[in-house]
Amino acid sequence: MKRFLVCLAIFGFLAAFATGSAHSATYNFELSSTDLSNAFGDPGLNHDLYYIWGITQNFGGETVTSATLSFNNISNWIVEPNWLYVYLVDSVPTGLHWYNSPKGAGSTFDSLVPQSNYAYLDTLNDLPTTGQNIVLDLGALSGGRSAIDLFGLFVSDTVFGIGLDPHCHYWLDTISLNVVTAPVPEPGTLVLLGSGLVGIASWGRRRVRG
Repeated sequence: MKRFLVCLAIFGFLAAFATGSAHSATYNFELSSTDLSNAFGDPGLNHDLYYIWGITQNFGGETVTSATLSFNNISNWIVEPNWLYVYLVDSVPTGLHWYNSPKGAGSTFDSLVPQSNYAYLDTLNDLPTTGQNIVLDLGALSGGRSAIDLFGLFVSDTVFGIGLDPHCHYWLDTISLNVVTAPVPEPGTLVLLGSGLVGIASWGRRRVRG
């Protein structure tokens, strides 16, 4: 009987681990400076535009555990005060899209994009004219609700995006989004895990009695 309980516990944990780990994954999405070439014919982020980068990805059966947004070799075109507002956007067309942006105080998104469709992530301030590598960790950003929770909510319909509102002209090599997911336990997995716990508990009680 003891051997049976030990085997049951081991089987439960191994089966649960094998079932769950099969769906863990890392996803990478990237925009190059060529992708960012716009109506003005110059690569980079133009002061006169705001951008929405739409991504379609089905994360079915997975939950987002971490995400980072990286700006690689980004620099301002001239020495002057500058701001780059960064947003998480929901339900947008796939691909990179840019729109005319009447600049003033604050971000264009606040007046041109429906507030139910985006969430503020961060602002990059006063970037120098020398290239910088900047990584925004969504797990470390805050604003009332966890950025990771919001990201998970926005990607649930498989269509989401990144919004960029530059208040100066920025040169850069790439913008990349890295997303790490973990499996959502399925009912069968939970049963197997439970059987393993029951087996260990029963074995433990028998050892105490013995």
